[in-house]
Amino acid sequence: MILFVPAGLLVLAALVLGVLSDRRTRRRGGRNRDSRSMEVDAHETRRDLRAWKRASRGNNGDDLSWMSHRRR
Repeated sequence: MILFVPAGLLVLAALVLGVLSDRRTRRRGGRNRDSRSMEVDAHETRRDLRAWKRASRGNNGDDLSWMSHRRR
């Protein structure tokens, strides 16, 4: 029983910090990102890095032009 009180306070503190962080971000004109948008950004970054590695080995990246329609 006595362990539930500190655990509950930690959960409450985490929720309060999350709300404060969200309000601060929204005031600055942004928003907290969800996991899907971060996953899409990571995928695009990996794709760009693969294209850069190919181009740095002597390939100018023309064969990757078929991907450009996905960026529009």
